[in-house]
Amino acid sequence: EDGYERLHRKRRRVSENQEIEDRLESLILRVGEKSSSSLESNLEGLASVLEADLSTFRVKILRILTECAIRMPEKCTIYATLVGLLNAKNYNFGGEFVDY
Repeated sequence: EDGYERLHRKRRRVSENQEIEDRLESLILRVGEKSSSSLESNLEGLASVLEADLSTFRVKILRILTECAIRMPEKCTIYATLVGLLNAKNYNFGGEFVDY
């Protein structure tokens, strides 16, 4: 493997991470908007997606949730519920969110 291949692989990994971060941000921003599914099922589904990515994107998820709760107070109960669902499976998450 030469330097070019190593750099290309690293760049691809960085762009894949950026795509995942963008997708997570979009999902978090849009939760609670009109949907054919119930809010409850949307929250449970989003919590499952976020839980799967918590180990890699924990700080990013905390930052997005915090910014959303601050900038969209009308959705504060939705974000509080989402944090509660995440906290139920990752008992430190709620405290980390409050401390963030």
